[in-house]
Amino acid sequence: MSAVDYRRALHRIPELDNQLPETVQLVQRILAPLPCRVFSPITGSVCAWFDAGKSDAVAFRAELDALPVTEATDLPYASVHPGRMHACGHDAHTAMVLTLAEYAAEHLAELPRNVLFLFQPSEETTGGAGKLCESGVLERYRVRRIFGLHLWPGLEAGTIASRPGPLMARSNEVTVPVEGRSVHMSRADEGLDALTAGISYLQRAYDMMEQLPPDQPRVLRFGKMVSGTVRNAISGRTVLEGSLRTYREDTFRFCRQQLKDIGRRPAAAWTSTSARVTPPCGTTKSSIRRSPPSWAITRRPSWKSRCWRRRTSPSTSSMCRGCSSSWASGIPPSFTPRTSPLMTWSLALYRREGDIKHVSDSEE
Repeated sequence: MSAVDYRRALHRIPELDNQLPETVQLVQRILAPLPCRVFSPITGSVCAWFDAGKSDAVAFRAELDALPVTEATDLPYASVHPGRMHACGHDAHTAMVLTLAEYAAEHLAELPRNVLFLFQPSEETTGGAGKLCESGVLERYRVRRIFGLHLWPGLEAGTIASRPGPLMARSNEVTVPVEGRSVHMSRADEGLDALTAGISYLQRAYDMMEQLPPDQPRVLRFGKMVSGTVRNAISGRTVLEGSLRTYREDTFRFCRQQLKDIGRRPAAAWTSTSARVTPPCGTTKSSIRRSPPSWAITRRPSWKSRCWRRRTSPSTSSMCRGCSSSWASGIPPSFTPRTSPLMTWSLALYRREGDIKHVSDSEE
């Protein structure tokens, strides 16, 4: 079989994380007739050791796992596992390294070093490379250097490209939980706004990245933010999820520390309420204080009129079902919207005379 045949066979059976029984079985079956020792130091992995009788070794590495993506190519070798697909090229990486293993078997006596082939799981998820290194397999077989490879569609077919120094960036996941206290927006000053704190954290993190010198390539972006439950309540929890990519170890360590410090450092300008931000990388929670944003609604008790939603009698001081707050007779909360750079909205304000005033940020 050729590398193309191997790739298409692997492409049909994508599996996730380190749960790769079909993939492992196929790779082991291809390696079985070769003059090598096949073993699995961690779950979902395959290693092949070619002993050429030399004092040290070189290693080649490929990944086995796929992505939770639904394939819609209609190709004859498309995924047979719904919701899973080799969409990052790991099937091709494994196919190329298998073909290289066959070459090593044919030229074993000519090899200048012993060769260890590593097929790792969990490249897309929990870090299979680290677990494979921690297994001691590299020390056991005296591996002096490791080569990895990745498909690059921009290159012409048959071309191999490399360069001195780093070629692919280091990737790290960044998760930032923000804990606040949810209340109805009519009582916003009693809540802890996790959404505002999350937005501020994100902007501070981006500002920090911009301060690094241009000779330190890096990328930090948050692609997902989940916050709150309904539109008319202050968010009690926000979670930011992003990715940090760096080339240099010192750049990575600096960025990681700064991301922690941003979560710990209170902002002097934030004075009214606070939310608790858990810095990324599993560090402890700390407090960030905020002031109301420029578009916050503010209370003006000078309007002596009915409840603004007219849900209760003005002669009572019971809880209002419209805004979940209570007040003395004749002094309902009234609101003045302020301009928001983040949203466009219209708010109907009920006045004493019963008319309706539509206020939008275009009128401010």
